[in-house]
Amino acid sequence: MIELTQLYLALSDLEPLVTKSRSPYLNNLKRAKATIYAALPDDLKRKLYLNAQPHSAETFERLVEESEKNPGWQDHYLIAAVRAGAGEVSPERIERALAKLTHHELRQPLLDYAWFMTAESLIADGALGEAVSAAHRVEQLEYRAFALFDAAVAFGRDRQRATELLDLAEWCAAKAKNSNEKAKALVSIASLYSKFDPQRSGEILREAVETINRVSEPDPDSVTFARRLTVGGSDSVLTYPFIGFTPEETFRTSGALDFDGALVTAESLEDRTLRARAVLALSSLCLKEPDAKPKSDKNTVAGASHQH
Repeated sequence: MIELTQLYLALSDLEPLVTKSRSPYLNNLKRAKATIYAALPDDLKRKLYLNAQPHSAETFERLVEESEKNPGWQDHYLIAAVRAGAGEVSPERIERALAKLTHHELRQPLLDYAWFMTAESLIADGALGEAVSAAHRVEQLEYRAFALFDAAVAFGRDRQRATELLDLAEWCAAKAKNSNEKAKALVSIASLYSKFDPQRSGEILREAVETINRVSEPDPDSVTFARRLTVGGSDSVLTYPFIGFTPEETFRTSGALDFDGALVTAESLEDRTLRARAVLALSSLCLKEPDAKPKSDKNTVAGASHQH
């Protein structure tokens, strides 16, 4: 059944593309989806239904209401509701809905997600003071670091406030358990620090490499991070978006300031692929003309980020 489910999801991903291209095969695709769906057991159909919900406040309210009508699946519906409503519905409203959870250990991870997505939404709206307050409500340290980092970037030319937030983000990441999330946060923080404190940047980059070396399957390039919640033997996933910086970007930035130090750090990467990519990123600096080196904007932290 796993193969059928994966095939159904793959066809679902293809459908918008086929529709947009006005392909004559659209009807065939829809018939294939319907045939596969009909062959699935009821529990898988329900999971597909919950995973396909749009992101909106209306969806949140509808799923909360439906959770009361499906007692055996109540927590699954509430998880789907939080995924749909986080960033659209106030965390306080979400917290009230979570009072209906039967697995009470799910409450804090779901609240963390609600506060994180609220912080990201407020950053996008320019409400930075409120965004920082929301970020501080995220208990899982690596995700709090993500939100504080994004807020630091958004403060742009307010160097003092941005630096304060970057310091807080670094503290959170340093205290977090070793993971790809921690590594990504540290790599990104090191990149921003390089614009005004190269020595500290180098220290944090070394800490990031130490973290990468301790992770069993390092993936510091990822821009989404999955937090798995288990309910009755079944997993649900909360996806945290975080662009930040890649190791190659950070090594190039660091290498422009202290090439030898960055090279030593790059060579300490135990993963051969990541080590090769980091060294190649540094090597690219040697191919540039001296007068072609870009000037950094010393008055802005956001000047370090081309992705925010």
